Amino acid sequence: MNISELFDTAIAGLEAQTEKSSTPGTDLCQYHGPHGTKCLFGHMMDAVPDTMNTETIGSNVILKLIRESSGVDLLDTLKAADLVALQDIHDVDWKVGYPFRPLIPGHLQLKIWGDVQ
Repeated sequence: MNISELFDTAIAGLEAQTEKSSTPGTDLCQYHGPHGTKCLFGHMMDAVPDTMNTETIGSNVILKLIRESSGVDLLDTLKAADLVALQDIHDVDWKVGYPFRPLIPGHLQLKIWGDVQ
């Protein structure tokens, strides 16, 4: 799997959900949330611990789980700030029922897909 396939798969999973992955009663995103939901990065991992939330996005644990699950090391292509920006888009800008990729800034789309949608 390459980075564009990883993001295509994760975005498809994210957009198929009928609700955001967040802690009930808060806006705190969870990698694995209620009713089987996942955040963008949660969709990149096969095994997502139930208690893991986005406070650990910068940790090597998350990046290691994504690499082990997909074979893709995100930091080969993206910077830590890029990952935080993608998480912020999920948390703040993206709404259930709307496409996610168009919200991704052009410079990140170029890094991930090699083009801008």
